[in-house]
Amino acid sequence: MIGTGEELLNALKKIYNRLDDKISNYVIKSALSGYNGSGVNVLKDEYIWTDIVNLVNLETKYILEEKIVIKDEVGVMVVINGSEYHVYEPVYMRLECEQLVYLKTPLHKEIIHLNDKIKDMALKIAQSYKTNGLFGIELFIDKKDEIHINEVSPRPHNSGHHTMDNCKMRQYDALIRVLTCSKLVKSEINIEKPCCMMNLFGNDFKGHYNLDLNIIKEFRTSGF
Repeated sequence: MIGTGEELLNALKKIYNRLDDKISNYVIKSALSGYNGSGVNVLKDEYIWTDIVNLVNLETKYILEEKIVIKDEVGVMVVINGSEYHVYEPVYMRLECEQLVYLKTPLHKEIIHLNDKIKDMALKIAQSYKTNGLFGIELFIDKKDEIHINEVSPRPHNSGHHTMDNCKMRQYDALIRVLTCSKLVKSEINIEKPCCMMNLFGNDFKGHYNLDLNIIKEFRTSGF
């Protein structure tokens, strides 16, 4: 649900008093300016009611979400340029730690059947903003193969870094075409090759970041 802090507390009060549910099954998110964990409160069963009340402002808008069991995460880049658009092939995303993620395209064999549905959903999400631009869209897939929106970034995104090596029209090329009102070149946009890459975040990475060849081998046997 989306509502004011007061509406949120009314909904949470019913959950808090129910015997067949747990408050830890829910997350409070800010409806505005939330990003990468900022503005997110994961509720805990040990919270007493006053702890929950202190998390919200009555007049601020929030989103109350129920937790789901996530099976996979995918990313899709979408470019919209007037009446033209292009949806890049989805990439499978595997997070190894807070600053390291592996990306692979095409999707692995357990979710490849969702490929077209993922692309259709990503396009509808991008078009809902009713503006030109480049959109990085991340989606979660649950154990029932249902697809959930995780994040929309209206800019070049780490979900599209692989396009620098496996696409004729990279995400930055696409953005330049939008900004300069240039047409998308149809002979270029569909040229995509299988790809696997390692993505490091930040300049203070302290972990072991040598490319794990076992993961690459696993990716190759799961759908390349």
